[in-house]
Amino acid sequence: MEADDLVLAEIDENLARGDLSPAERAIHVQRRKEIYERVNGPAKAVGGRARAEKAGESVASAKSALASFTTDTAQKTGQSKRKIQLDAQRATKITNISDVVGTSLDKGHELDALAMLPPERQEKVIAKAKAGERVSAKVEARKDRRAEIEQSGALTGQTRPSHFKLAPQNWQ
Repeated sequence: MEADDLVLAEIDENLARGDLSPAERAIHVQRRKEIYERVNGPAKAVGGRARAEKAGESVASAKSALASFTTDTAQKTGQSKRKIQLDAQRATKITNISDVVGTSLDKGHELDALAMLPPERQEKVIAKAKAGERVSAKVEARKDRRAEIEQSGALTGQTRPSHFKLAPQNWQ
């Protein structure tokens, strides 16, 4: 357990320093969560604990007394709870987030857009970024959304949104 405590302290120190890129921060939060869960059991939403207790389900009192992972990390690093949640979500949804570090995708808004792409698209975009191309996950997400809309229009027989009307042919 002492080794885990030392690793947690090192991660907390790195997160508190604030000189990490968004991708590096997400990686650190993910690693911290893995260790936290190994030591304290699976992270569970505070509301989930309250619901379980109210329903009379068995919840170990020691576990329910612990602060949630997000709260604990926020207190120890000086980050906001929302920032910790975003970093954890980014690390979970981006399959190869360690490959993003130092690329054009290593920005918060790019990571959020990348997280919305399917894993196979993520890999392609990340590979381009690693090769030194200036790619944008936001642009790729828009392309996916546009293709999705066009595909749904093709399935329904519409080529334009129903609210879009053309002028009559004899209109001058």
